[in-house]
Amino acid sequence: NKHSKVLPSHLRSTKAARGGLLCDEPGLGKTVTVLSLILRSLGLSVDAAEDTSTIDDEAIFHSYWESDYLTIHVRRPAILKLVTRLIKADDESGYFIPPIGTFGCPDYFDIIELGSEICLQDIRSTANKGDCRDFQAFEADIYRVFENAMAYNSPDSDVHRAAQRMIDNAK
Repeated sequence: NKHSKVLPSHLRSTKAARGGLLCDEPGLGKTVTVLSLILRSLGLSVDAAEDTSTIDDEAIFHSYWESDYLTIHVRRPAILKLVTRLIKADDESGYFIPPIGTFGCPDYFDIIELGSEICLQDIRSTANKGDCRDFQAFEADIYRVFENAMAYNSPDSDVHRAAQRMIDNAK
């Protein structure tokens, strides 16, 4: 098609997504999301590219997440829902919800650098205060919660094992 645009090179990778499912609860904007994606990508064609590169799903997600198409009213509930799902995914997630000071760990800052402590409650609080545009920062914070727990607790402890499961769940 002579009116098609070639997908920008920064959105191409080695695998393509040719479809998928959009599953969520009623009233959370699936129809609006799909329509905005269709309108946003109207005329773009991966078939028009001469090389064998395809769409990089992660780049598309981040581009869309950080765009003006999503508002804080979409981003914030999505972040909060992800945190809630992560908590509900493991019976021992309670270790990671409150601040570390709750557990009385006097040597914590001998192992974990002061200022890098974080808990799931902090992540929720940050989401409630900010615009949630930086998904990569959210991801980094989630992993830091569990990496800190694994660094502080011995590998044979319940907390360390729970943190490893939570990392697996977060992926």
